[in-house]
Amino acid sequence: MSIRNIVSNDCINLDIKSMTKKEILEDMIEMLYTKGVVSDKNKFYEDVCLRENEGSTAIGNYIAIPHGNSTYVTKLSIAIGRTNSDVYWEDEYNFPVRFIILFAIPNTEDSKDELRIMAKICRKLGNDDLCKGLLESKNYKEVVEILS
Repeated sequence: MSIRNIVSNDCINLDIKSMTKKEILEDMIEMLYTKGVVSDKNKFYEDVCLRENEGSTAIGNYIAIPHGNSTYVTKLSIAIGRTNSDVYWEDEYNFPVRFIILFAIPNTEDSKDELRIMAKICRKLGNDDLCKGLLESKNYKEVVEILS
């Protein structure tokens, strides 16, 4: 399974206007809900917040990777958002964030493939040049090429 199978142009917003973590997550979940891969946006938001409370998903380089493993996710999907200014991720480290990759993971017993894809993307995010490319990307095609 490739990144193109789990992120669509409808689920990328490279000009998010929201300025708080809560608003950003709600905006991104709305994209997934509109796409039909999240059946209950409020319950999925709660699941994402449960994970956020376990530990920071801001990983440095202005990147955050919030995620939720939820029964309200019908299919592994990703929503991607970018802000034009720093948003502090409201966690113990308070890293500034501008690029957010929200993983929506179905809560199934057989989620090994989903976790493998997430791990592959997260490994790539350890590359400073790749992160810089994401921050400067102009459209869906560039984002997908960088993450592929």
